[in-house]
Amino acid sequence: MTVETDLENILANMNDPRNGLPDEVFQLIRKVTPLINVDLLIAATDARFSPGAKTNTTKGGNIPGGIVRFRETFQSRIDTCALTEIGATVESEPSPCNLAELRQYARGHFISLLYRCSLTSEIDPARF
Repeated sequence: MTVETDLENILANMNDPRNGLPDEVFQLIRKVTPLINVDLLIAATDARFSPGAKTNTTKGGNIPGGIVRFRETFQSRIDTCALTEIGATVESEPSPCNLAELRQYARGHFISLLYRCSLTSEIDPARF
């Protein structure tokens, strides 16, 4: 087998990439190309909410965020991250307030877009 044949087989057997990639494919991609992610800077009106208090840091650190998936809009990723990570809905500004390049060699190379957001629903305290 050649590398070209291997790649053709992977692509032929891959489900819809918008639903996530097989781990092996994701690991390869993150090793050879920068990934774009959004991070949510949430202006909290509820004193119980503090992004720094997040205990589950496996999804991107101390603030909600995630990698933009294939053909996904920034707004869709913002909405999904808010629901998944804090159990709430948010309203975000239309453009990021900051752009950062993160070269974390253990996890990969990221282009991070930081969006200011406001809560539009109650958070799920069970997420913290």
